[in-house]
Amino acid sequence: MVRPPLRLLLVASALLLLAAAPAAKPAASKPVKPPPAAEPTPPKGILGRADPCTIMRIVDGDTADVQVRGKEERLRLLDMDTEESWPSASKPVTPFGLETSKWAKSFMSSEEPCWIEYGGEKRDVYDRLLAYLWRQQDGKWQMYNLQAIEKGYSPYFTKYGYAPKHHDAFVTAEKRAMEAKRGIWDPTNETDLRGKYLGADGLRAWWDERAETLKAFDAISKHRDDILDMRSSVRFAKSKEGQEIIAFAAIRQAGQDGALWVGKCEGKLYEPLEIVGSDGSVEEVLRKSIGKYRYFVGVPALSEDKKTLRITITDAEDIHMSAPPRKKK
Repeated sequence: MVRPPLRLLLVASALLLLAAAPAAKPAASKPVKPPPAAEPTPPKGILGRADPCTIMRIVDGDTADVQVRGKEERLRLLDMDTEESWPSASKPVTPFGLETSKWAKSFMSSEEPCWIEYGGEKRDVYDRLLAYLWRQQDGKWQMYNLQAIEKGYSPYFTKYGYAPKHHDAFVTAEKRAMEAKRGIWDPTNETDLRGKYLGADGLRAWWDERAETLKAFDAISKHRDDILDMRSSVRFAKSKEGQEIIAFAAIRQAGQDGALWVGKCEGKLYEPLEIVGSDGSVEEVLRKSIGKYRYFVGVPALSEDKKTLRITITDAEDIHMSAPPRKKK
């Protein structure tokens, strides 16, 4: 019997040992993270801060509920003011308001993906988002606010200032609607706004006066740190108790005790502010200023409960339509 060479025996033994050995476990692989989702691209035409959203409900012509950043929000559409389709304490429901609401629901359907573009202030005193609403129609992005004005469902609403980025577009849209006699500009339509809007004492003259005053304030406030904007500075004004200040504000209504309720601090930061006249002549000028933005020079003082700031005006000349000169120190 011929024995195999020793070298072959060693190789064979090694192969047998390898075959009997347990299989090695494969190295654990690290979980592969999915690539981050691409941020949706804002539509062309958006000029400010914006967020993608989903329309949940159309409330009326200038109000909608949207899902944005994982939260449902009430949206007040900027630079437009439609007639009412829901009863309120200050405005009646009108046939044209119902028609406007019907058109809004046909223009924007629920569960539709859209974009909201913010204006200057992000929220109002009711904690609603203030924005422009964009949706896609026939393959093109359209701003609902602009479409509503151009079709005559709303005038260009300038009560709280001109549109900071879309002013020219809104002016043109309203002009087209008026020339074509669409919507509220159609004399055969039964509307509440048309009769109140035009004329020397109409809403348009009042709104535009406020807008011009706000425009002038925005320009001068960049260079003046001695003027307090009462739309947002009531808390800071409290620190000036006993010192003469210049307050920029709009008187909103007269109080029961003769004081005039002033200003609006946005959203949940709202705090009451009162302006009073030291005598009847000053109070008369204050009452004529209701609804208008003015510069008030006076001394702030807190109420006894430390909740309400009150500015007393001692001279009618301390109520200014334009910014008074800076006082020398």
